[in-house]
Amino acid sequence: MKKITITLLMLAAIATLNSCDLKSCYCCVSTGEVVHEEESYTEDDKSCSTLNNSKQICMERHERIPGCEGVAVSYKK
Repeated sequence: MKKITITLLMLAAIATLNSCDLKSCYCCVSTGEVVHEEESYTEDDKSCSTLNNSKQICMERHERIPGCEGVAVSYKK
């Protein structure tokens, strides 16, 4: 039982340390006719715009536009 507990604690510590390399991004996501806000993550050395695709536009946290108003997101039907 001790080995299992120690192993789980080590895995949790490794996961926590690996998450330090992530950067929080602000994304405007299109779901049909509705555009909503979502938080996504990318590697710390990459730009948030690398997460952009046909259904979402991602920005750095300091570029955040509340409610995604004025952000054009194309939507493929």
